[in-house]
Amino acid sequence: MPLYARSMALAGACGAVMVSAAAGFVMPSASRSIVAQQRRQTNSVARRPRGLYMHQVTIEVAGKSHTLEVDEKTSVLEAALDAGIELPHDCKLGVCLTCPSKIVSGEVDQDGTTLDDSVVEQGYALTCCSFPRSDLVIRAIDEDELVGAQFEGRE
Repeated sequence: MPLYARSMALAGACGAVMVSAAAGFVMPSASRSIVAQQRRQTNSVARRPRGLYMHQVTIEVAGKSHTLEVDEKTSVLEAALDAGIELPHDCKLGVCLTCPSKIVSGEVDQDGTTLDDSVVEQGYALTCCSFPRSDLVIRAIDEDELVGAQFEGRE
């Protein structure tokens, strides 16, 4: 007996079935509601994960301001790219220094960066490793400004 026919016989013994000829499988009707529920959850608008704080993050780039709601586990760069905001970036690991920014107001957690503490204290940040800890205003800056600050006095 072909696999499809065996599946039909087995599923028929379990009660009502849903047959998907396109997919080539049979599903008991009780499972349909679970699949439909998962599909709705997958296709629904992204919801705030439980237990995460959301912060208003304003990103100033190329003379424009963009305000987003960002949770504490999403980097400023990731949120910006997801919203269609073009920010310079490369490695997304805090190593290459191509996503520099200056914090105008607010706080970020940027433990994963390679920036010196003195540079961080001056308000510099890398958007790829900056996770908001409060409402935030952050301005994209030229890479040369950050590189100059990072290596100032090291000759």
